Amino acid sequence: MSKAFDGVEWSFIAAVMGKMGFSIRWITLILNFLQTTQLSFIINGAISGNVKPQRGLRQGDPLSPYLFLICSEGLSRLLQYEESIGCLKGLAVSRHSPSVSHLLFADDSLLFCEADDRSCGAIKRVLDTYHKASGQQLNTDKSVMSFSPNTSEASKQSFRNILGMPICECHESYLGLPAYSERDKKQLFNQIKERIWKLLNAWTDKIFSVGGKEVLLKAVIQSIPTYAMSCFKLPVKFCHEIESLMSNFWWGSTSDKKKIHWKQWKFLCKSKLEGGLGFQNFIHFNQALLAKQAWRLFQNPESLLYRVLKGRYFSRIDFLSAATCGVSSLTWQGICWGRELLKKGIRLQVGNGFGIACATDPWIPGNSILTPVFFTGDPTNTVADYITPEKEWNVSKLTADFSSVDVERILSLPLSHHATSDYWVWHATGGQYEVKSGYHVACLLADDTFASVSSPHVSWWKSFWQLKLPPKVKIFAWKAIHNALPVASELFKRKSLTFASCSLCLNAWESVGHAMFSCKHARHVWKVVGFSFNNRASIWSDRNNIIHGKLPQQPLVIYAKAHTFLNNYQAAQQLSLHAGLAPADTPNTSKTWTPPPPTLLKLNVDTAFDEARNRIGFGAIIRDSTGKVLAAMSHPIASCCRPQEWKPRGCFIASNGLDISI
Repeated sequence: MSKAFDGVEWSFIAAVMGKMGFSIRWITLILNFLQTTQLSFIINGAISGNVKPQRGLRQGDPLSPYLFLICSEGLSRLLQYEESIGCLKGLAVSRHSPSVSHLLFADDSLLFCEADDRSCGAIKRVLDTYHKASGQQLNTDKSVMSFSPNTSEASKQSFRNILGMPICECHESYLGLPAYSERDKKQLFNQIKERIWKLLNAWTDKIFSVGGKEVLLKAVIQSIPTYAMSCFKLPVKFCHEIESLMSNFWWGSTSDKKKIHWKQWKFLCKSKLEGGLGFQNFIHFNQALLAKQAWRLFQNPESLLYRVLKGRYFSRIDFLSAATCGVSSLTWQGICWGRELLKKGIRLQVGNGFGIACATDPWIPGNSILTPVFFTGDPTNTVADYITPEKEWNVSKLTADFSSVDVERILSLPLSHHATSDYWVWHATGGQYEVKSGYHVACLLADDTFASVSSPHVSWWKSFWQLKLPPKVKIFAWKAIHNALPVASELFKRKSLTFASCSLCLNAWESVGHAMFSCKHARHVWKVVGFSFNNRASIWSDRNNIIHGKLPQQPLVIYAKAHTFLNNYQAAQQLSLHAGLAPADTPNTSKTWTPPPPTLLKLNVDTAFDEARNRIGFGAIIRDSTGKVLAAMSHPIASCCRPQEWKPRGCFIASNGLDISI
């Protein structure tokens, strides 16, 4: 559309909102908001003039995109009407797929139809009607038409004469992604690699600290392929090539100057809590993003994309069982790959239990396979067989057929007193799939050395990265911990030096520990100024200067440099806080009981855990606005559940068990 926001008629927005069911009051508020717009002009640096527009939406206003979507709804309804009366025939990718006549994204519109005069005439009528009603005019200079190979030249010319648009062989890309699949997938996404290569080459000539490099790689480079990875499975070799470019930049290698990569990129991609630096593994992140698309399809079977794909690829089976074939599109291949990750982390949430096979379905939280460790009951049993008529777990039956570990996990599952069906959930993050959680699972499946969140190793790294030190100092300490510094012993192993002795004391094997602590140069500094991570970085800098021919600094000078660097960093942090980035004041939380309004009652619940007897209990009390106690109760919570579930479960029992007579 030509100047999409500027030409929107306000009366058209109001009419569409009315058809969509918005109230008159809300429509009036929107119109009043639009009619208060005033425009001025800047002439020679001075603001002058005052114009009151009669149409259009303000660029940059947070409400404008939503109002434009309402305007676009008018175009969608017109196309749907022409399709319903048989004048417009959309495109169906298979016999079982729904017909698609249009796809809208912001002010871009993709229209699909058969190459016949009737469909062409319908599109012409819709565009003309939409222009007259909404003020949206077709921009023929930026609009093109594409036809299938078997379309006759006469039909192409007919469309061109009626619609007035040029014809192109195919749309090479849309929103930066290829519109058509090609055999050479590496060539298909080559522009992503070229863009990353240009940025890294431009940065190579500049001097960045390691902290600056980390920010650039994570905030800029890693974000470039994200959109493509959300739609397609990128080739493995292509991902490795991008990671190689990033690794070269991190360690300082260029096409002319090769430098040692002290740690593999795979190690740097480990979480900071596992000892890595938290860079993205592109293959795992790609799969986690595509698993998000698979989750959306899985949760929205009525969506247009789901119905199109179902008709094309799995018309007779369910989504989780569908497979790819030789003619599958890149989109479907990517979704199926993401779905494989999704299947590793989804389980059935117990509703009535009739749809869950105890022995084979994934439904037990807490283990990697989500199925029972062992099961001795009838293989045909469903979860409903272990639920009492009172909607409680039958503990005796569970104990007889499941392991003690599984029984404890099963008892942590809440049961609904309402008739609900079983449904699928993601095993973490509250049941909803998140890319971060999926990426974590992908890394866990690929790495046998993964550390649990509760391990002391993880706790130490968490404390380390929380230190209030400059990133440069923390990353230097990280390198020292992992033997990723160019000390003589490491250079000797890589045959870069013919000796491994210390260049300062000349009579010892120079390891990282020796260079930082045992060397006479380091011991002299520690003796005077004391130990700190900040001083270690300054000692290393002075050690390098000595090796390259400079005179050694006095310990107090080394300390002064380190102290000045730290003070400058802390001053910059304080400046950021004073500039408006300081956290908001913590509200004063009162511990006293607050009465409800006069017409309402208040229920208070608290829980307690008896560690000696491994029992949970709760108390509940209901009071009115004067503080008068109307009802109270206490009750044990028999089922095992997580601490965050104690109070909600207590509220549920209280709401069913308290008898209030007013």
